[in-house]
Amino acid sequence: MGNDSSRDTSPVVAVVLLVAVAVLVLGGLYSLTALDFGPAGDGSAPSVSESDGRLWLAGDGSYSTVELTHEAGDTLNVSELELVVSAQSACGKSGRLFDLPAPDGDLTPASAYVRGDDIFDTSDDAVTGPIGEDNVTVDGTWSAGETATFRIDSGACSLSPGNEILVRISHAPTGAVLTQQRLTAESA
Repeated sequence: MGNDSSRDTSPVVAVVLLVAVAVLVLGGLYSLTALDFGPAGDGSAPSVSESDGRLWLAGDGSYSTVELTHEAGDTLNVSELELVVSAQSACGKSGRLFDLPAPDGDLTPASAYVRGDDIFDTSDDAVTGPIGEDNVTVDGTWSAGETATFRIDSGACSLSPGNEILVRISHAPTGAVLTQQRLTAESA
């Protein structure tokens, strides 16, 4: 009798152990995927470890200039960047620049480069440096040490000394925010 009982439970124990091992293996694979411990692929965002910015008002009051300096971190592919400007506290508007670099620093037509409120100056050389192909930086990248500029049209969003805007640079393919700067307007 003792032999029959142990023979009956052996297949049950084996099945339970097999299911437990399968659950552990699948759980381990899921956690690697869910927690992103797998190998880094094309879906990872570049890193900007340090940046700086400045917002200054033109002497004639026609526009404000935003300067952003990429001080340290990975070289950025400009075509993958979006620059989001929130001037909600100053003029109640927000806009986004995308599909950069802009040829010859010209954001015309605005519909090709601007989403949201069109607060950006679209005249010649309105964007310079890595985000605007101004015949200085035409390789489509933004490296540490380089400064990009763009202008905000005062007719669309009038800024005064002391007003603040928030500028965020995002990596479009991943949605990652690379840097964010709160800038205070100052006279030139």
